[in-house]
Amino acid sequence: MSQAEARAMVNCAVNNCAARSNFAGWPFLAYLWILFLALCSCSSADDPGVDRGATPADAAVEQKQAATGQHPLQKYADRPGGPLIFEEGLISTADYELNASFSQDCRRLYFCKANPRFSFWAIFSTVYEDGVWSAPDITAFSGRYRDVDPFLSPDEQRLYFASDRPRGADDERRDFDIWYVEQQDGVWSEARNAGAVVNSEQDEYYPCAVGDGSLYFASLRRPDRGFDIYRAQRVNNNFLEPLPVAGAINSEYHEMDVFVPPDENYCIFTAYGRPDSQGEASNTNGDLYFSSTESGVWQTAVNLGGRINSPAREFCPQVAPGGEFFLFSSDRGFGDRPPQRRLSTSDFVERARGVNNGLGNIYIMQTADLMSLSGQNP
Repeated sequence: MSQAEARAMVNCAVNNCAARSNFAGWPFLAYLWILFLALCSCSSADDPGVDRGATPADAAVEQKQAATGQHPLQKYADRPGGPLIFEEGLISTADYELNASFSQDCRRLYFCKANPRFSFWAIFSTVYEDGVWSAPDITAFSGRYRDVDPFLSPDEQRLYFASDRPRGADDERRDFDIWYVEQQDGVWSEARNAGAVVNSEQDEYYPCAVGDGSLYFASLRRPDRGFDIYRAQRVNNNFLEPLPVAGAINSEYHEMDVFVPPDENYCIFTAYGRPDSQGEASNTNGDLYFSSTESGVWQTAVNLGGRINSPAREFCPQVAPGGEFFLFSSDRGFGDRPPQRRLSTSDFVERARGVNNGLGNIYIMQTADLMSLSGQNP
């Protein structure tokens, strides 16, 4: 007898009891006692210690538990090759997305969205919980001014970014400076300018903090040279005068958007206008380049080639904490090359409104593949 059948019998007996005016107590109580024993004997069907087979609800719970314990980027480890669009439809969308800076456990991501003209940016964050990324939200310190290039320091105490926000009430300059917010009781502080040593009267972009707290960034402080990559040593919580990185990285062309890991043994950066560019050599179509160090000197940079670079712009390189995954931003889209066939109206509209519409997306691939492209040992 099933538990449901036993319960039904008990209910029926109780109802009969209430309906009979000539009820004789003891025989009927004995009858109820027998039904109660039957109910107990079949209750093991709902006992968690009894194997009764997996149900759809059980499978959903197990799947959720497995996803919760999984590394947030694990699914990309199971998909070699690439680059692949990162979290298509949720983080990389038909909007313009760029940048990708993770917390050390890779469960929080900071990135940017821009308007289609690429003239306004805001910093967003998303959290990986229960196997999924949350809907991205603008951070509390962004959304009013043009904020871009977020970078979370290795100790997670500072989030650096570039912004054209005013330095004070009477500030009328609108060049980009390096700013940061600091962790205070689990929330971010008000934004603070990185100071006159780091920032110049020209634009500074793309901060990258390394293991000792020092800061790499791109600067136009020498306009005759274009953008170059600089390093500001941090000593006793203060930055020293920034110096151009030594070696074969900076050139007569624009060098920007630099990622350097905490141990500073290699870098990936964007350069514009170099003759070996995958697209038209211009100040709008950038390629990603790789360089390593020998005795503290940066070696000749290598173009990462057609698997990563496209006729469009590739920029904003990052390697996620742990070193296994490489991310970058790209403007590549369906208009980069002629389609293989004539597009109908519906084809064109679908592509123009889709993720691959030529506005920026975030891409991901395994770092081992990146290193093989750069000629380094994975």
